[in-house]
Amino acid sequence: MNYLIDLDKELLLLINKSWTNGFFDLFFPLITDLHHTNAFKYIFVPGLILFFVVYRKWNGAIFLGGLVSSLALNDFIGGKLIKPFFERPRPPVAGIEVILRAPHFGGFSFTSNHASNMFCAAVFVTAFFPRMRWIMFAYAFLVAYSRVYCGVHYPSDVIFGALVGSLIGFMISRIFLLLRKRVAEKYG
Repeated sequence: MNYLIDLDKELLLLINKSWTNGFFDLFFPLITDLHHTNAFKYIFVPGLILFFVVYRKWNGAIFLGGLVSSLALNDFIGGKLIKPFFERPRPPVAGIEVILRAPHFGGFSFTSNHASNMFCAAVFVTAFFPRMRWIMFAYAFLVAYSRVYCGVHYPSDVIFGALVGSLIGFMISRIFLLLRKRVAEKYG
């Protein structure tokens, strides 16, 4: 077990300190906290809601309801169940000398809710829109990688976060795809 913990730390330091450059130093902090920006909160999210409700009608409402449900469940499981159970301190809190590139972090490290939420969203969205697969999973990977690059998570945090999020996204997408099918059968 100590070998895996040491490997996790070594890979963290490799990504955080060695596989770096000036572009990544600007890019990954932006990617990791994109959801904190005003453009995301006040333009992208309302625009997405408006698009799905106006243009997709009940299909859009089902999709959005499922997406919000899957992310809420995923965030609850990660933040309220997994993190308090393992109580793994984040790398800078654990005394690992990382280059801290993300101003927003708090709580425990295992699992990464950023990675978990993005993979949950990627799996859920692509169940409804398969053509979005490459975009969604590429973005989810970038967010997960950014958490290690920015020094706020270990690689194992993002790997297990991605697995948890993918599982929840898959399960909730099956429920909402079934709901969409039932609504279509009943209302055409």
